[in-house]
Amino acid sequence: MTEDFPSEETQYTELQVVYQCWNENEAAVIVSFLEGCGIRALTRRELPYGVFPVSVGKLGEIQVCVASQDAQKALTLLEKAQGEAT
Repeated sequence: MTEDFPSEETQYTELQVVYQCWNENEAAVIVSFLEGCGIRALTRRELPYGVFPVSVGKLGEIQVCVASQDAQKALTLLEKAQGEAT
């Protein structure tokens, strides 16, 4: 499943999921971290949370996505940050 993400180079770019969680606050921290590192990021859900406030299983999953060309850098940064946190 891909969505479009506007960028400066092209009007739309394919997205790649780089992080999955079930907590809105955790997703916001990850997006903020990536954007602080210069990588544009967004979150998406299978269903709108306001319509179906489910926080378990696939329906509650929150995906953090970045442009495909930034995915490897984002994954490397996230792995490094998680390693430093433990």
